[in-house]
Amino acid sequence: MSGIGKIDEHGVFRHACDVRFHDTERTLRLTPFALYGHLQEAAMLHSSVAGYTGDVLMDRGWAWVQNRVHLQVDRYPQWQESLLVETWASSFKGMFATREFLLRDAESNIVARGSSRWVLVDLVKLKPMRMPQELTDGYHTNTDRAVDDDFPRMRAPESAEYSRSFHVRLSDLDTNQHANSACYIDWCLESAPHEIHRTCAPTRVELTYKKESVLGDAIRSDGAKAIDDHTFDHAVYNDDTGEVLALGRSYWTPDETVQNASAATGLRR
Repeated sequence: MSGIGKIDEHGVFRHACDVRFHDTERTLRLTPFALYGHLQEAAMLHSSVAGYTGDVLMDRGWAWVQNRVHLQVDRYPQWQESLLVETWASSFKGMFATREFLLRDAESNIVARGSSRWVLVDLVKLKPMRMPQELTDGYHTNTDRAVDDDFPRMRAPESAEYSRSFHVRLSDLDTNQHANSACYIDWCLESAPHEIHRTCAPTRVELTYKKESVLGDAIRSDGAKAIDDHTFDHAVYNDDTGEVLALGRSYWTPDETVQNASAATGLRR
């Protein structure tokens, strides 16, 4: 595992990465989907260094399932920027584990941060299980939080003001043959009104994951204004069964770069 980083004395794992062209959108800035993908990559490498690859977990009859994520973005990095992801396990309590993220630019400025909550599932009983002591030992718990969030309950919007529909594609699937958790971020943001996409950037996203989705599932993402004109509640459904797959809230900030790009391309819907 040489060359991918190591866990320091504070339990923090660091992973260097770059903003690639296909990670960007029309402003040549990192997309929320790709930003979260870099955090995912660091988490996977951290687990590998800690000795808990997917194969090791499978041999023990365990699997991680993501329950929550909270992302805050101060600045979306540009194409070709060099970045550093820092990630660590902040707690193992009962049936929940929390993982933190910081994303830094080449000058070590924090450009984004995140916190996530996970459950460990017993694959035989198909139920969440208490965290084994060996996991706590392997990850070297650091109680610092990147985002101070105790993950309160989220609710679906009472009615949909905006809605988008699509299907789970082959390219959406992860190694478990479920839609990757990053897809749910995209699906939620899709149900913000187009005028918001033309004039603003999402600077905070919160999600609760409720149920997995698989190839071919019909997805409906509903959105509605929440506390103001730049905040939206979201619910993602399996449109065939009516099951709730995820709940979310997004916060958007007026962004001159996005506005200029929209004007230059004549972006319309």
